[in-house]
Amino acid sequence: MLYWDYLDEVQTDWHDVDISDLADFIHWLRSPTGSVISLQEQEAKRTEATINLILSSVCMLYDFHEKSGNVSEIPLYGSQFVPNG
Repeated sequence: MLYWDYLDEVQTDWHDVDISDLADFIHWLRSPTGSVISLQEQEAKRTEATINLILSSVCMLYDFHEKSGNVSEIPLYGSQFVPNG
């Protein structure tokens, strides 16, 4: 899963991800050159629909672990993701 690749690259545990890390992940998904910042405009590596699908999967991962009680607390989930219903 791309999320694990990203977390490994930035050496962050999935339990410790905050909203800033999530924004960086979105940039990482869009960036065709990885961590290199280009001065010229470039086409995104993935479409917005693909990025949304990936983010939905990440949200479901946190939702699953929060609801199943596999972890005591996930700060990002608790502060940003509000279950529907």
